[in-house]
Amino acid sequence: MQAGLPVKSIEKWEVLVDSPGLSSCHWKEFDMLGFLARIFGGKPTSTNKPAGSPPRPRVRPQVEDLLLGIEELMPRIVPNASSIGMTAGHLLGHDSHAVISDTSTGSDASSHSLAGDTCAGGATLAATLTNASGATGQASFNATTGSLKVQVHGAAASTALNVVVNGTTVGTLTTDASGNGHAKLSNITAQAGSTITVGDLTATFAQVKFTATLSGATGVTGSADFNSLENKLQVSITGATANTTYNVTVDNVVVGQLTTNSSGAGRLKLSPANLTLLAGSTITVSDTLGNPAILQGTFA
Repeated sequence: MQAGLPVKSIEKWEVLVDSPGLSSCHWKEFDMLGFLARIFGGKPTSTNKPAGSPPRPRVRPQVEDLLLGIEELMPRIVPNASSIGMTAGHLLGHDSHAVISDTSTGSDASSHSLAGDTCAGGATLAATLTNASGATGQASFNATTGSLKVQVHGAAASTALNVVVNGTTVGTLTTDASGNGHAKLSNITAQAGSTITVGDLTATFAQVKFTATLSGATGVTGSADFNSLENKLQVSITGATANTTYNVTVDNVVVGQLTTNSSGAGRLKLSPANLTLLAGSTITVSDTLGNPAILQGTFA
C-alpha cells in the first residue's frame, strides 16, 4: 500500500481512495461500496469523495493501488431464501451423505444398507442369508459393476467371516460385538442360482428384475416390470379401449386393476402381497367382463 494515501472508513468497510492511479471505474466501485453498506451495514458515513482530495484522475490504475477490505458483517436473515434454494440445499445434503455411504468399503461396521443398489435400480441378483442359530443377512449383486454387498445380523461376534461365492472365497466380513457387519466387494462373478456363504450363513442368488413385453389385440401394446427386492410391479398399456377398467393377472391370480384414460392408455403401480414372481411367470390384462385377455406376456 502506498504511504500517505487517505483512507475513508464506511462503518466496517475500509476503502483506499485518492490514489493517483485510480480511474473512474474504481470511483464507481467506491460508490457501489456505499450502496452495499446501506443494505448490509447500515447507513454509511459518506459515499462522496473526501473533501479536499484531488480531482478524479483518468489514468489506468495498478491493481495494487486499490484496496477493498471487508472486516465483518453482522448476521442477518437473507430476504431471498426461496423454496428453490432450500430445496437445493436439502438435496445437496443428501447427495453428500450418499457419496459417503457409497464409498464405504470397510467390513467392520455394525450395519450397512443395501439400499444403494435397490434405490438406484442397480442390483440384479439378491439372496437372503440364514443359519441354524437364527442369524440373518442380505446379499446384493450388481452384474454390471461386478460389486457385491453383504450384511449380516446376529452372526458370531467379533469374527472374520469368509464370503464364498460358488465355492470360491471372494473376501471377508468382520462382525462387531453384536455379531453385525457388512462388506462391499468388487470383481465378483455370479448369476441366478449361484450360492453364497458368509461364515455359516448360506443362500442362493435369485433374479431381482423381471420384465415382460405385452402383446395381443391389434393396436394394443404394453409392458410390465417387477423388482423382487422392492416388491414393486409396474404395468403400462396403450391403445386399449378408452375409460375402461382392466384386471391385471399374474400366474392366474388377479393382483390389481388399471383404468385407461380417454386415449386408451393406463398404468398400474403396486406392491402386491404374497406375490412370488419368477422368470417364466405369465401376466395378462383383460376386462372385468370375462372376455379374452387383450394383452399377455411372459416375464424374463
